[in-house]
Amino acid sequence: MKGAEIVGIYCPLIDEKLVRILHGRNKKVYAWTVEDETSMQRMLVERVETMVTSNPTLLQWFTLEPSVLSKISLYHDNI
Repeated sequence: MKGAEIVGIYCPLIDEKLVRILHGRNKKVYAWTVEDETSMQRMLVERVETMVTSNPTLLQWFTLEPSVLSKISLYHDNI
C-alpha cells in the first residue's frame, strides 16, 4: 500500500480497527460491495469514505434518512 491514497476493501472484512489503522496512515477506505441496510449502516459507523454498491437507490435513501443519521451521530458522540 505504499504510495496508495485509497484502499478498496471487501465490506465484510472492514472493522473499526482496520479503518483506524488506515486512516492513521492517511488512507481513504472504499468499501465494496455494500448491498444491504445492515452493511450500509455498519460502513457509516466505521466511517468509510465511499461505498460501492449495485443498489444506489437504497444507499441514497439510507444516507439521507434522518432517523439513520441521528443514530450514527449518537454513536460517534459516544466513542
